[in-house]
Amino acid sequence: MKNRARPCLKYQVHRCSGPCTGSISREDYMIEVRKVKSFLEGRTFGVVKELEGAMKEAASRLEFERAALYRDQVDALKKVLEGQAVVLSSHS
Repeated sequence: MKNRARPCLKYQVHRCSGPCTGSISREDYMIEVRKVKSFLEGRTFGVVKELEGAMKEAASRLEFERAALYRDQVDALKKVLEGQAVVLSSHS
């Protein structure tokens, strides 16, 4: 997967895991892909719970920056889900 020498700007602002530079293993990248696929297929609850578990695990290892990234991902997903609920209920 490594085909670049330097990571992109999205990687530098924590919007990309850097698969093109080898910053993430193929296995970990495929886990991320699976989470996105599950979310897009509507299995949102499991994705949120998995991220919350990862956040707690990172915090227990004192990896607070990583835990904060997971927290931000959970918050972003919940906002998307709340927006969908509002749109769905307004057409009922």
